[in-house]
Amino acid sequence: MGGVSKLHVAGGPDAVTPAELTTLRATPAYACGGTTHTSADIALLEGTLFEWPNKTLLVAQGTPSGWSDALSAAAQSGGGEEASLLTAGQGVALPSSLTSALVSAGSTASGLGDGQSTGIEVLGGPLAVTDAQASALQAALNGQ
Repeated sequence: MGGVSKLHVAGGPDAVTPAELTTLRATPAYACGGTTHTSADIALLEGTLFEWPNKTLLVAQGTPSGWSDALSAAAQSGGGEEASLLTAGQGVALPSSLTSALVSAGSTASGLGDGQSTGIEVLGGPLAVTDAQASALQAALNGQ
């Protein structure tokens, strides 16, 4: 969020309390490094705040041609049912921020993860997230 100079909050005081608004104003903006890193940062924040309540993590392609899959699941993810993670598309290696989020989300026998998540659900099929990417994501979740 580098370069953010204005924040608009919708919903009024019934949706966002004055105390929450004060907290938002005091929260520094930072650059995340793109959609994949941002999705990992948000998943880690959710996991930290809510102790990884999600058994399943949603994974979609985070490129302009693949956003429709992620947007289709936004209501489910936003409702607190699952966290959403985005890949950088076919043929692109998974960034360490994404695999780190998965290791943290997983509840592994070795105790690597802090969370309760046990699986991923790929949105868009193998044309959006390749089988190799899905396997690597699941392995990271399992601490492998």
